[in-house]
Amino acid sequence: MMKKYVKLSTSAIGPVPFVAKLINPNGNSIVNFRKAPGLSAPVLKQLAVGTKITVTEMGDVWCKATVDGQEGYVSRYFFQFVKAVEE
Repeated sequence: MMKKYVKLSTSAIGPVPFVAKLINPNGNSIVNFRKAPGLSAPVLKQLAVGTKITVTEMGDVWCKATVDGQEGYVSRYFFQFVKAVEE
C-alpha cells in the first residue's frame, strides 16, 4: 500500500508519554539512539534490543524519547508500545 493512502495515528499506539520496548525487525541486537531525527544524525549511543524507553513526542517516522535521562530520537520502526506513563 502506498504511504499517501496510510495515515498513522498516535492514538493507535497511545498518548504520549508512554513506555516502549526496543525491537529490531532486521534481526540486529541493537538500535541506534540519535541526536536528531534522521539517518544522517549522529548516534548518541547504541541500545540493546529489549531496552525500555520513554517516548515523549511522536512523529510520522522519528520519535523523541528519553533513556536514562538522555533525550534523543528513535525510528518508530524500532519500538513497541508497552504502557502509558502514569502521571
